[in-house]
Amino acid sequence: MHDDGRTAACPSGARPGCEAESGRGLLIVQQLADSWGTTVSTRTGGNVTWAVLRVEL
Repeated sequence: MHDDGRTAACPSGARPGCEAESGRGLLIVQQLADSWGTTVSTRTGGNVTWAVLRVEL
């Protein structure tokens, strides 16, 4: 996922409130991925989030 945001590449880990309409995407990635991280996007200059998911066949 790429964005053009200028915030720090490493998310703060803050949890959204029960009524919040956003802020859960990286929490879901963290729970499902074997590993994940963020870095500066060469495409947008913002952030890119990557994830590795294990698939069992």
